[in-house]
Amino acid sequence: MELLTILLTGLLSGVTPTGFVLDTVIEQNLRSRLPGSEEIIVRVDSTPTHQVLSGRADRVRLATRGLQLTPNIRVAVLEVDTDPISININQLQRGGALRQSLRQPLQGGVRLVLDEDDLNATLASEQFRDRLNQAANRIAGQVPGSGTGYEVEQVTVDFLETGRLQLNAQVRSANAQLQIRFEATLTVEQGSVLGFEEVAVFLNDESLGSFINQIVEQNLNGRFDLRQLEDQGIIARLLQLEVTPDELRLAAFVHLAPLSLPSTP
Repeated sequence: MELLTILLTGLLSGVTPTGFVLDTVIEQNLRSRLPGSEEIIVRVDSTPTHQVLSGRADRVRLATRGLQLTPNIRVAVLEVDTDPISININQLQRGGALRQSLRQPLQGGVRLVLDEDDLNATLASEQFRDRLNQAANRIAGQVPGSGTGYEVEQVTVDFLETGRLQLNAQVRSANAQLQIRFEATLTVEQGSVLGFEEVAVFLNDESLGSFINQIVEQNLNGRFDLRQLEDQGIIARLLQLEVTPDELRLAAFVHLAPLSLPSTP
């Protein structure tokens, strides 16, 4: 959502007094807001051209490589291709929420590629370690006799040739240092629910058995449902999810509804 806001607010500053859109100027604006990014390419289609002055465009395309969203989050590839847009740019620039600034629904396609190195750098950040600690203790609390008080000290991700995802974690408890390995095959149900199949959990390289595997699988499945975003006016559907030995690729359709449709465009 934040990236869309940055992109759309950059449109106005890319318009010259004569009304021509300078894609390179918009790209420079995005680079200044997303320092460290390798490549950002923007194309804006608008007929007539001057309608961009009022926040309208027929199509906006964004193609990036090595996009640095935050100091801890880097995306190998992000591509966005929108349908016609109409937005109140002045309101957005004054700090208004994106949905409040939309004159009509905003929708388009998104393609995203994440690689292992980028994900591991993110997982090493303090922010994500805190989230992992919460998840680890929540799952451990459902296993008889395991208790809580676990701290995830290190975690790495590995994309397997079989199309499976593997997480390796070093976890410290009150009286032990543990090596945990988690493997699962990612699935998508009805384009909206991310699922985990054939879950396998290992402790110090020894399988914890089917009982623990089922508990972990049941705890994870259903937690990643894109339909939960619909209360926020966001409809998102996964069109592709693929795990290769080096990266995770996904394609999605996203529809963002205005808070309220205006009586006149």
